[in-house]
Amino acid sequence: MIHFIFSLLSVLLSAKIVGVFYSGWKALIIFTLILGIINATVKPVLKFLTLPINLLTLGLFHVVLNVLMLMLASKLTPGFLFTSFWQAAIFGLVYGFIQWVLSKFDL
Repeated sequence: MIHFIFSLLSVLLSAKIVGVFYSGWKALIIFTLILGIINATVKPVLKFLTLPINLLTLGLFHVVLNVLMLMLASKLTPGFLFTSFWQAAIFGLVYGFIQWVLSKFDL
């Protein structure tokens, strides 16, 4: 439960910093749940399937994969919208940094 709260806080802070449109708390909660489900189920399969591309790009394709997962979660969430690929990319970088900082609390 604490990990979900940290993820929700990370999504909220990232959305505020980057300027992502969201319609309210319900959209943030649904986006966080969908992102968690995608990261637990779809992302490992895609990481395995794109392993050759990832090796050729020395891991940079992993960033593209993260952005695509964020955009997929956004498409599945009513009331949460990225205006462009680059906004999702910046959101992903900010989200990852905030997650890293919150993980240092080690709860």
